[in-house]
Parts: sequence; C-alpha cells; structure tokens
Amino acid sequence: YLLHIRISSETFFSFVFSLLLFSHLNRPICIIENCVFRSIGKLSYAIYLFHFFIIYIYDTMGIGFGNQWLILTYVFKFLVVMSISFILALLLKYVIENPTKLIADYLVKNLIFRI
Repeated sequence: YLLHIRISSETFFSFVFSLLLFSHLNRPICIIENCVFRSIGKLSYAIYLFHFFIIYIYDTMGIGFGNQWLILTYVFKFLVVMSISFILALLLKYVIENPTKLIADYLVKNLIFRI
C-alpha cells in the first residue's frame, strides 16, 4: 500500500529550500555562487522596494495582450517590472548610496576621529 501524504506547497518549498541551503553549506553550488547572483543579491532590497511602485504604475497603465494571451501577459509584466526595478536599483546605488557612503567615510575619518 502506498501512503499518501498531503503537503502544502509552502511546506514543500521550505523543505526543498532548506535542503538546498544545507547542501550549499557543505559544498558551494556553482549556479548560486556567480557574479550575476551576487550583484542581484546586493541590489535585492532596492529591487524589493521599487517593484511595488512599478507594479502599481504598470497596472494603472493597463498594458496587456488580452485574455487569450494571459500567460504571455504575466511573463511580459514580470520582465518589465523586474527590468525597471533592477535599473532603478542600480541608479539608486550609484547615484545616492555610493556617494553617501563616501561622504560618511570622509566625515568619520576627518571629523569624528579629531575629537
């Protein structure tokens, strides 16, 4: 007799992700350990912040391919939202974040250590 166990998709995802994490601790996975994923990881919080705003703008514009192309509409929306979010995150990093870090380092070295 086969034992059928019903597992929710969230539980299954958590289990698979945990296995992936523990296997990565023992031996790094080359798919995850590359420069593309590292750069996305460094920008992930800014991408997370921007994507809500981009989705809102996208939905208010009403862009789509109609009901007969529903999957294509979702794929296109995903690509547009992620691309714009990534570009805005890059701009945020290089126009605001990096210069702010340089100013903060300068202030710490020249003003605080003199006291």
